[in-house]
Amino acid sequence: MADRGLGVLLRYWKLDYVPLLAAVMAFTFVAGRRLAVRPSKPLLAFSIVVVLGVLGYFKYAGFLLATSLPRPGATTSWRT
Repeated sequence: MADRGLGVLLRYWKLDYVPLLAAVMAFTFVAGRRLAVRPSKPLLAFSIVVVLGVLGYFKYAGFLLATSLPRPGATTSWRT
């Protein structure tokens, strides 16, 4: 069953993102190891912000860019 899920993931995935995924995984691993040795709220908050920031960028950057740029020939009612 797990092999089927991995096959689906690799079929629809871009291999260009593998280094980014590896970097995020390594960052999370190192932050987790440091937190296990010496708990720190600032490090925990920083690691959460970094991981959610990367996720948010790749999830919403295209949407925000597409909706913020005007389309050729489009008219808006608020411009005079």
